[in-house]
Amino acid sequence: MKKRRLKRWQVVTLIAGSVIVMGFLAGILVRNRVENKAYVESSPVTIQRTLSRKTSRRIVLLFYRPSCRYCQQIKRQLHRNEGKLKTSKQKKTPVFLKIRTTNPANIRVLDRYQVESTPTFMVIKNGQVLNQYSGTNPTKIDQLMLRGDTK
Repeated sequence: MKKRRLKRWQVVTLIAGSVIVMGFLAGILVRNRVENKAYVESSPVTIQRTLSRKTSRRIVLLFYRPSCRYCQQIKRQLHRNEGKLKTSKQKKTPVFLKIRTTNPANIRVLDRYQVESTPTFMVIKNGQVLNQYSGTNPTKIDQLMLRGDTK
């Protein structure tokens, strides 16, 4: 049996096609990683450092539980609001911290702010709690995140 050799243009076409397919797959993976990164919880060290500073910027805390069906439903809304604030012309956009209530390292924060249910939103400024809301009402969540009130 004779071995058939590929012609030069066939080899080049095969390599180019492989590169295109690999690039497409890598793009999908990177996009998924970036989209999911917005929902990653804040580390306990980041939480402690941010809350220990008395800053004039608003800090929006989201206390969530991964198994909470309602917490999962509001993730898209949170991502949309963060995007609005980051693209706005405001000088001092709020800091967003996502705190997983099932993480043992976050027990101090849960006790400090007396969080008993999820999802719970809290707005803090200069070390003082300005407002708190527990629930999934989209209008109240938007008001809390974008303006800092739930009235």
